[in-house]
Amino acid sequence: EIMPSLVGSEMCIRDRLTENSLAETAEQETLRCAAGNLEESLAAMLRQNGIPDARVQVEMNIAEDNSIEIEQVTVACRDAAAAGQLLTDCLGKEVNIHVETDS
Repeated sequence: EIMPSLVGSEMCIRDRLTENSLAETAEQETLRCAAGNLEESLAAMLRQNGIPDARVQVEMNIAEDNSIEIEQVTVACRDAAAAGQLLTDCLGKEVNIHVETDS
């Protein structure tokens, strides 16, 4: 005979694990979309300012208070100095900006 209380607790644990993995998947998808949108926006801003060849990569994370934070912005382009200045002006000094010269 199966003890109903054990079956119920196993299902409860499994449901909780599923909820956690769904929440993590949703978090990752939210970060991926937010980073993608910011990459497109920053590339467009750089193009409008005379840097047409910029490849932008954004890394984000979710803070303890559930806010989305920009961890790092990496840009590769021919005019690294100008891109770095434009990105700092746009995002502020708090954001870690890494600019590489692309030949």
